[in-house]
Amino acid sequence: MLSLLGHRTGTRRAVTVAQHLELTALVLQRYGWTQRSLRTAGGRRCILGAQAVLYRLGYGDERTAEEAGRWIQGVLRRRGISSPYWAWQDGPGRTEVEVLHLLREAAHQ
Repeated sequence: MLSLLGHRTGTRRAVTVAQHLELTALVLQRYGWTQRSLRTAGGRRCILGAQAVLYRLGYGDERTAEEAGRWIQGVLRRRGISSPYWAWQDGPGRTEVEVLHLLREAAHQ
């Protein structure tokens, strides 16, 4: 995931993992959600793409984003899903509502 975040310098705003997950959901709500791509030409994002936006804007750091990924993965594990969350979100028939629900469930665990 670190390679997806890129390098950014400047002031960082400390956010909790729960805040990071809520902000990730807000990015997806605002710009739209997509599958199989970090970002579309129209600005839609996948989960990782939304996390990268937050990182570039200075919300949290690599550890925050990585821990958020572990929290998301934990929710999926409890549902009996072993695939990585980025693969889960790309599954056929997956919806934005399901993705947003996953992020919010992870934020409130």
